Amino acid sequence: MLCAVFIFSFAGCSDPERYEKEKELVGLLREYDAVYTTYMEYLDIAAEAHGNAFVESQPDIPIKFKLMDGQIFLTDEHIKQVTISHNTDNDTYAVNIIYNEIGADIIAEVSSQHIGEPIYIVASLYYDHIDMWQDDAIVAPYINSAITGSVSAITVSSKKEANSLYTYLASKSINRSVKNAILNYNTKCSEYVKKYSLSEYLPNSLSSDTGYIDISDYLQKAEAAGFTE
Repeated sequence: MLCAVFIFSFAGCSDPERYEKEKELVGLLREYDAVYTTYMEYLDIAAEAHGNAFVESQPDIPIKFKLMDGQIFLTDEHIKQVTISHNTDNDTYAVNIIYNEIGADIIAEVSSQHIGEPIYIVASLYYDHIDMWQDDAIVAPYINSAITGSVSAITVSSKKEANSLYTYLASKSINRSVKNAILNYNTKCSEYVKKYSLSEYLPNSLSSDTGYIDISDYLQKAEAAGFTE
């Protein structure tokens, strides 16, 4: 009991309920920081693969998955995350698409019915020289077997190809992750201030645009107050 009281006091809070709410908010700040780090890494990869002009003109790339008959069965809304992995045995790369629950169910059903056929993954890209959006097939992998679970992998032969494909596929999910992290913190913070005043280690809100807010000072103060990871 003495230990618990010490912890609450050390965190600058003698109210256990307030302590838990502040702990949650600090956790959401860390999530925002981690997600934004991933976002900045994405921008670096995109710039390396396609150039800075591409990054500036294509901030949020819509993706559609089509069958041979043109039927759209998945979109970027079904993509939870995209990663790149490297197979050192044969020096190939894989772009791994991680689906949300609905997307995983759809890809499992469709892939089991279309083994041996290609999936056309189409990106909607803006071309400033003609001032138009245009759908371009960026890759057309064949379905070798039913895709069960929540992940499908597209194998490519070089890091350059992997980075290029990742740039297209990850655009929406990464931007969505940043926006969700901002929304999650702001929602919880607005609930918190109805009952408590903000401590010095909690910003009153995070910006709703994609510009990063440097929260390192807030996190350092939170750790000094006892909110360690």
